[in-house]
Amino acid sequence: PLLTRFSHYRDFGCVAGITLTQKLAIEFSYKSIHQNHVLMEDLAFKSVETNDNGVKWDGMKTHVAFKFKAGSESGFYVGPLFGYVKRTLNPINSEFTNTATSLYYPAQNFHATEKSYELLLNYGIMQINKHFMFDMFFSIGAAYHQFDISDAIYDNDTYTYTHPLLESRSETRIGPVIRMGMTLGLASNKKYWR
Repeated sequence: PLLTRFSHYRDFGCVAGITLTQKLAIEFSYKSIHQNHVLMEDLAFKSVETNDNGVKWDGMKTHVAFKFKAGSESGFYVGPLFGYVKRTLNPINSEFTNTATSLYYPAQNFHATEKSYELLLNYGIMQINKHFMFDMFFSIGAAYHQFDISDAIYDNDTYTYTHPLLESRSETRIGPVIRMGMTLGLASNKKYWR
């Protein structure tokens, strides 16, 4: 019953990897994301109060990673990871005021999307044993974010908004990204990654 009731909160995805040589593997991933929280680290850096203003989003995330093996015997690797994230935020309800005339407008919903382009340095260890594989990784890097609000009434130069995300988030920004995790899966053979 819980799996059925909360299915709209679950993320679904897949990872596929190809070993091209004894020293190089490429990994691809895709994940469908549901009702994750919008991170507001950029507002925290600006000392903007965000209590009780949480926003959730649906969207997708994908990446391609190049894994260059370090050493002839170990499964350790390092390489770049290129990621892309597309977020569609839940409607953001906010009151707003015209800064020139002080005319107040009652709360209405605003519709925002955000795209993120990520570049990370990816470290990890991958082991293949018969038809099973294990990959543990840590990545650190940065992302370029593009924040867009489609509503015609939205104009940050003309209005001030009670919701901090509408009022203080920049249209573009660069921020840090840290990624870590573990993957277990199936492998076709061990020919190129020993």
